[in-house]
Amino acid sequence: MKYNKIDRCRFSKGRRHLLELTKAYGLKHVEVLKNGETTPVNVLLRTYVFQEFKKLRIPFDDFLTRKENWKPRHQNLSVKQMTVIMIRAFIDMKKGYIEDYTPECDEDEERISFIKKSMKSDMKYLKTFSEYDNDELTAFPETECFAGAMTDERKEEIDNCKKWLRAMNISAVTVNGINEAFWTISQTGIFITHSMRDALVSLTDNQELRDYIDYCCDKYNWKQSSMDELMQNNQIKNLKKTYIGERLEKKKEELNSFMLKYTENTRKLKEKNLKIAALQKELAKNKRGIPVRNLKKEITKTVKAKYEKKLKDHNRYKGVLKFLRTGLLSPGSKMNQLYDLNKEDDMILFLRWFEHMGKTLPKSKISYVVRNCIEDEAAAERFCELVNEMNERITEKS
Repeated sequence: MKYNKIDRCRFSKGRRHLLELTKAYGLKHVEVLKNGETTPVNVLLRTYVFQEFKKLRIPFDDFLTRKENWKPRHQNLSVKQMTVIMIRAFIDMKKGYIEDYTPECDEDEERISFIKKSMKSDMKYLKTFSEYDNDELTAFPETECFAGAMTDERKEEIDNCKKWLRAMNISAVTVNGINEAFWTISQTGIFITHSMRDALVSLTDNQELRDYIDYCCDKYNWKQSSMDELMQNNQIKNLKKTYIGERLEKKKEELNSFMLKYTENTRKLKEKNLKIAALQKELAKNKRGIPVRNLKKEITKTVKAKYEKKLKDHNRYKGVLKFLRTGLLSPGSKMNQLYDLNKEDDMILFLRWFEHMGKTLPKSKISYVVRNCIEDEAAAERFCELVNEMNERITEKS
């Protein structure tokens, strides 16, 4: 759908205009008639806009209203004048919605009917203001592109931006030229400042094209900010993943070292028990030696103390294994979030922990992981295959 050679329909342009009004005059007040009341009350303009869009069930990017306002604005608009401007803007947007959308079901018919009813109510309320037919009353004055006093530093910034635009052969006399200009700017990765915006706007006298430049500036800066934030979040996530992975590897090495020591100590303990048994037999033959019963108690006491210490250490490491296994199988834990189980590489890394532990995954746990951690059906099937292969290997070794 085309609008004046600019890729925005009347509804889209009307909603955009409301966004610009909220950015520029969001903290001004408007007169609002609440249901069942005849006396209007003053409400913040941004609050009124958010409530109206919610009532109409039309999406509105309210976070964009906190972005920088590009356009020059009136300084002394009264509450009544501000109300007239806002009601006109909503009427224009509602007309655009009715013109640009064709209902396809009963619910759509009800929405169109509600918007028509709301628009009639707006028109009726608008006529109660003396300024309702004042065509000179506009939200943004059509002045020179740089309105108001300006510092020498700001003028120099704008001039530098103009020089850069000329050096890059950037043109803004057509919609295609503007689109190509923003594509060129995006290759540099720079953020659109107010001075850069003013330099772009100065390239054309067409008010529609200037409006389109403002639209592109907001859209470009929002995408650039989102990309920067996404890259920063990914860097933090990778650092955390690396740090936790290193710690887990270290704990794994400590666990393997302990298991080797435990096996060695168990072997030595068996050898000592055999020596004790042989000594007991020899002492039993010597009637004048130490009573076998007392000697057995003394030896058992010493051996038991050493064994209990080893058993405590062993239980601690079993606790580490349990903590690791619980973390891996808990979808909300940081340890589980390290792995994207929709990817085979992460599946293999995830299952390697269970293979090192020698713990198989029962069907109930497999279903739990698939249900909570995997979205892709093909990935779920592949995960089940890898688990079955791992379980078979663990069973063969045990």
